[in-house]
Amino acid sequence: MRYDKSVLIASLFGAVVMFVWMAVAHLATPLGELGVKQVGQEGLALPMIVGATNNDPGVYIFPPRGTGPDADAEYRAKLEKWPTGIMAYRPAPNAPMTGGQLFTEFVTEWIEALLAAFLLKQTAIRVWKMRVGFVALVGLLAMLATNLSYWNWYGFTPLYTFGVMLTGLIGFVLAGAVMANLVKQDAD
Repeated sequence: MRYDKSVLIASLFGAVVMFVWMAVAHLATPLGELGVKQVGQEGLALPMIVGATNNDPGVYIFPPRGTGPDADAEYRAKLEKWPTGIMAYRPAPNAPMTGGQLFTEFVTEWIEALLAAFLLKQTAIRVWKMRVGFVALVGLLAMLATNLSYWNWYGFTPLYTFGVMLTGLIGFVLAGAVMANLVKQDAD
């Protein structure tokens, strides 16, 4: 395939649509908060979390697995007694939303749209609805690849998983509606 600027242009417009949709979904609908709960008694919990992590940024699982020759048996015993969870931890100070985070989100959505537009260009699909559906399937694949594993292995709740997947899928449908018009098909 030779270079085709329609893929680049379509991906840029698709990324803008996805970015705007994600903003609307998180700021004006309940989708961005589905299944998300607040930590109770934060005055007690947060100092304990800071201490337990040594204030070191990272992704933490609990209970810890442990080491040594009896690590598997010890871990099984912990699982029978204690809750499990995963936590992404970032020490203070933090900001609720930074320009850098917004830029990174837009670039992420542009890469997603660029890949979807590239794949759309490779197809022989000519019907607009089917082209939108193709991009939606690409988005569904992306949503399934991570979110169902997080639900399965890390205990992300079904409601949260549904909300994240639905939000992303709608973004791909909307981007697909734009990109289906802009990605030029090669003549047969």
